[in-house]
Amino acid sequence: MTKKAINIIILLSTLVGVSTIYFHYSAGLTVYQAIIDSTISTMLLTGFSTGLLQLYRFVHFELDGLLKFIVIHLMAGIIVSIFWVNATQLVLVQVFIDDPVYQNFFKTNLVTRFFFGLILYFTFTAFIYLIQAYFKNIESIKNEESLKRQLLEAELNVLKLQVNPHFIFNTLNSISSLTQIDPTLSTVMTEKLAKFIRISLENKELTLIPLCDEIENIKRYLDIEQVRFEEKMEVVFSIEEETKHIKVPSFIIIPVIENAIKHGVQPAMNEVIITISTSLEREYLQIAVTNTLENGNPKNPIGLGVGINNVKERLKLHYDKSATVSIRNYDNLFSLSLVIPLERE
Repeated sequence: MTKKAINIIILLSTLVGVSTIYFHYSAGLTVYQAIIDSTISTMLLTGFSTGLLQLYRFVHFELDGLLKFIVIHLMAGIIVSIFWVNATQLVLVQVFIDDPVYQNFFKTNLVTRFFFGLILYFTFTAFIYLIQAYFKNIESIKNEESLKRQLLEAELNVLKLQVNPHFIFNTLNSISSLTQIDPTLSTVMTEKLAKFIRISLENKELTLIPLCDEIENIKRYLDIEQVRFEEKMEVVFSIEEETKHIKVPSFIIIPVIENAIKHGVQPAMNEVIITISTSLEREYLQIAVTNTLENGNPKNPIGLGVGINNVKERLKLHYDKSATVSIRNYDNLFSLSLVIPLERE
């Protein structure tokens, strides 16, 4: 049974109860007479009012057309009450055919019953419009939430699509440079890039993935970059076991590592060590990407490139203000940390 049907049953039961009390205590009917009269009267009025469902459907409550709304339902209420009084007279007089006291009561209260019918009609009508407004509001909220989710997914997809092309263009430039210098190395990079793109496309529909899968994506990415920088770059992973199955946005760490390579490895003359570490801090996952600095300061210490801005925007869309990005530059080290609320498998 739907909520709307339950609400209507509650309303009808209330009307029957109120009418019974009125007929018994104010009109002097017996409890039996009051219950029978109230039940039959309410059912008949409900039937007549329900017959006007099309009216409820097409005549909407609007402030601009309030006068028209009142006139239409006033006329409808009068018509329904007239039919209702006549119908209840036909039925109830037959039910209490051997009770002259009740029949006399009915005849002397026709006008009162007419106005009572108007009151019941307006009560029923108001309740119907309240139910319509309630469910319309619920539907509106659901539609709004659905649109917000679709917009969020669209924004995330746009941001996600910015990550791979940024990396791919850089890699293609490297391959182009290596073609003349070291054709064999350029071939290796091309094969590794093709594998990375294939796996990325296979997982493009996944918004959140376990950290262990994200680490595998990072290793594929670094596998390509290692070809470019060889012994100039060393990568150290320090991944706590309890963090491996916490879910994170896919490809969220690669731009951070790319930032470390661009500002740490690329300009350096000697080996640069990049450390990727994870840890649990209460209800948050902390991911830190730290790289050594040859001259103590990176060219862009704030790290506000396209990739880092992309990371910040994606975290904001996923977690609102619950996730943070922080940057530290100390003792010839540059560290960028992501703090993300826990989302386990």
